[in-house]
Amino acid sequence: MTECDFTGGCPFFNGTMKEHPAMSNILRKKYCLGGEKENCARFLVRNAIGSEKVPIDLYPNQFEKARIVIEQEKCKF
Repeated sequence: MTECDFTGGCPFFNGTMKEHPAMSNILRKKYCLGGEKENCARFLVRNAIGSEKVPIDLYPNQFEKARIVIEQEKCKF
């Protein structure tokens, strides 16, 4: 298993999203530590449009929200 390269600066991984700690732990294990970083919504947004555009409240499994954020940003160009 490969840890995500972005864990050091990721607000989700570093626990700033405390609303659902049990769910956050499950998602961290799957996406951040479990080798599924390419399927993480935060990873997808960061790679597509930059880390500064990743919504602070985006969970790794919120793919539809990530798609919308990416599309909206690309429409600005």
